[in-house]
Amino acid sequence: MATASEMVEALTTALASNVGVVEVQVDGQRVKYDRKQALEELQFWQNQCNREDGKRPITGQIRLDGCW
Repeated sequence: MATASEMVEALTTALASNVGVVEVQVDGQRVKYDRKQALEELQFWQNQCNREDGKRPITGQIRLDGCW
C-alpha cells in the first residue's frame, strides 16, 4: 500500500509533466485522472501527509458566533 507521501510525489510529478489527462502509477496500479480530479486527489493526499506529520488537526473548528 502506498503511503501518503508517495502519492503526493507521484501526483505532483504527473501534474508537472502533463497538461491534460494525468496517469499515475503507484504500487503497480495505474490510475488515469483528468486535471481537475488529479488536483483534488493531490489536495486530499497533501492533507493526509499533514495529518500524519502532526501539522494539521484531525477535527475542524466549530464556529458558534452565528448560531443565534
